[in-house]
Amino acid sequence: MVDTQRLASRLRSARLSAGVSQEQAANELGLPRPAISLIESGNRNVSAIEITKLARLYGVGLAALLADESAEAVLTQLRSSAPVDSDIHADLEVQMAQFRAYAMLEEDVYGQQFYEVPSYPLPGGLIVSQGEWLAVQERRRLDLGHRPVGSMVVLVESQGVKLLMPNLSSREALSGAFVFSPSIGPCMIVNSAEAPARRRFTLAHEYAHFLHLNGESNGEICIPSLHRDPGEVRANAFAASFLLPAPGVAAFLGDFRTPGSPIAPEHLVHLAYHFGTSYEAVAYRLLAMRYVTAEEKARLIESNLSSVAKALGYDQLPGFGEPMPSRFREIAIQAWRKEAISAAKLEELLGLKPGQARRTLTLPSTHARRLKRASAAEPDWL
Repeated sequence: MVDTQRLASRLRSARLSAGVSQEQAANELGLPRPAISLIESGNRNVSAIEITKLARLYGVGLAALLADESAEAVLTQLRSSAPVDSDIHADLEVQMAQFRAYAMLEEDVYGQQFYEVPSYPLPGGLIVSQGEWLAVQERRRLDLGHRPVGSMVVLVESQGVKLLMPNLSSREALSGAFVFSPSIGPCMIVNSAEAPARRRFTLAHEYAHFLHLNGESNGEICIPSLHRDPGEVRANAFAASFLLPAPGVAAFLGDFRTPGSPIAPEHLVHLAYHFGTSYEAVAYRLLAMRYVTAEEKARLIESNLSSVAKALGYDQLPGFGEPMPSRFREIAIQAWRKEAISAAKLEELLGLKPGQARRTLTLPSTHARRLKRASAAEPDWL
């Protein structure tokens, strides 16, 4: 059983991630607001009934709140723009418990965990070139050609990656994390509070880490002081090349500008929306592909690109349309239909109200269409 202080930290983290105020939590329990503060500081015991009610209110499973630490070594790396504090570590503990529950459900439903992410041996050469090479190999394996990636969420889930996207609006520095161990497989956390294009880049960045698992990054934090770390440079190069494939960028520009003419702000905006990336990511990619100089890149980024986008008829942010993860929910529903878990457990896992599962989940669940891809054994290693 988890100790009192750790439970208090997890309850606070789960409440903040769910966007619930202390007042709302207190109303749910029929307590005065200061009682929630005492619970979250570890200065008041919380009953099993109270924990159950809070778990339902926050949309997390009891297992995530009560799970003890696993003795298994877990490869973990966080993508953060600032040093990681105790609150972020508490968030990670909650998500780790969710991943363990996810893995157990998957084994109940399928008899084993399903994931097809290959681990590529890297070629020699520059780190950036390795990231670009990985992107080419993975696009080839997934049969993506040079097309934009329609949905990074669908892509990573189709490969069996366990993806959680909590709203960590109170953790603005944290973009995401990748987690791996033999017992839970490849797992990924992405902060859903960030802009759509940022989420897509984070998904691609974290996905890159799974493509070269060598155990060397355990416990590292992706912060600015590590921006020259080989693994981070490689992952960023992968994400840029995977989301903005060079042949696709060249073909798109060929349709939108006169050959030899300078890159204009409208070209950058069209590229951002076509490939679902941020303006900054496009600008850096154009610099890497030598379409612009460093000075031209800076001028493009400093342009009023939001106004340009509006003038071009774009009324959403780049990268809009990404769905929330659905694979865990689908597996949990299948487990319930197989009677591997009770309706009450399903409602706990999915944050549903009592009785809601039987009232609303009466039809067979639909499965997201798997991406067409070559087998993991077919990449061109040379």
